Amino acid sequence: MKVSVDKSVKNEVTMEIEVAVEVVAAGMDKAVVAVSKKVNIPGFRKGKVPRMVLENFVGKEYILNEAADQLITDAYWEAIEQEKIDPVDNPKIDIVTLELEKPLVFKATVTVKPEVKLGAYKGLEVKKPEVKILAKDVDAEIKRMQQRLAKVVEVEAGKKSKNGDTLTIDFEGFMDGEPFPGGKGDGYPLEIGSKTFIPGFEEQLTGVVAGAHVDVNVTFPEDYHQADFAGKEAVFKVTVHDIKRKELPALDDDFAKDVSETADTMADLKKEVKERLVKQANEEADNRVKDMAIDQMLEGVEVEIPEVMIERRINEMIADMEQNLRMQGMTMEQYMEYAKVTKEQMADYYRPQAEGSVKYDLALEEICKQENIEPSEEDLNKQLEIMAESSGRSAEDIKKDLVKSGRIDSYIFALQMMKAADVVKNSVVVVK
Repeated sequence: MKVSVDKSVKNEVTMEIEVAVEVVAAGMDKAVVAVSKKVNIPGFRKGKVPRMVLENFVGKEYILNEAADQLITDAYWEAIEQEKIDPVDNPKIDIVTLELEKPLVFKATVTVKPEVKLGAYKGLEVKKPEVKILAKDVDAEIKRMQQRLAKVVEVEAGKKSKNGDTLTIDFEGFMDGEPFPGGKGDGYPLEIGSKTFIPGFEEQLTGVVAGAHVDVNVTFPEDYHQADFAGKEAVFKVTVHDIKRKELPALDDDFAKDVSETADTMADLKKEVKERLVKQANEEADNRVKDMAIDQMLEGVEVEIPEVMIERRINEMIADMEQNLRMQGMTMEQYMEYAKVTKEQMADYYRPQAEGSVKYDLALEEICKQENIEPSEEDLNKQLEIMAESSGRSAEDIKKDLVKSGRIDSYIFALQMMKAADVVKNSVVVVK
């Protein structure tokens, strides 16, 4: 096989590939077998047609064209490997010569990964975000701890509901005096102030007592997801069965002992909470420093990204979103109708994120080249052990599944990229 390469167009390679006569002849032999299995020739079983009979019936040129598809595919991938070309899209094939007893000559034009020029990526100077935990932050955390220990009790008969209470209700909605689909519910627990119902609904259940029957008048929002209801008035007939209220524990020394293994007083608890919040804030700041180093590295990267790579990443993002919607019981069509967006608008929304994501990957791949990063077997096993700890499976089983499903190479590549990112993150210089 002869290959000539033209790289004159940026991010594009055109190869002229010549397949030798003897290879074409071998391809013809294979095509004869394949064609004989597809055609019906009177007096012969499929797959048992003598070659001369088959050639007379369909023509040698037909068989040559059948052979060409596989010959071109095989020659293209052999040339890609031979010339060390990294394609990012399917090739455009133009046949130059396809004749009997002559070499097959064709051109394959394909978009390739772009050249990446890195700026500085090691020893980047980054200012660490200031860590400051105030008394109000400590108080807010203790309030959250207090909420977690709250007891839910039923409000005494005759006492009125207030914001934060949970009411068990039956309800049925009416428009123009007629009930409408989806407007009915029985035994529904509704927390006043949760804003889970139509605006104005929950507010009208403030100040009611258990056993009350209330008419709740509302107007559906103009942007309501069901277009038939948008902007329309409705009345919900509501029956309140019971009212439950949270009872919060007192913030005293007994509370401190309940929520902590070491604190004996509220002062001890506040000190402990502050130390924990400071530690968490420092960890977050350290992670932010590493992220800022990555951002700084990317600012120095020069690359012209082929449009096909961006479009592919956009499609991947939309596919991920579609899968997440399915897990929530919603189709993409339902979401687009609810959000009033088209797929084109979604693609425009994801484009900046996709461009950044592709640039990030290309930069890390270039770092891998410059740093000769190749994950070792030890690196792989260490990462598999981390996965095993969180999944409850053995590292060996996880590895077997990755190999069996053909995902092991992708996993090793992801590990390689992670190590490249660590080159940037672990060499960062924190400045004041």
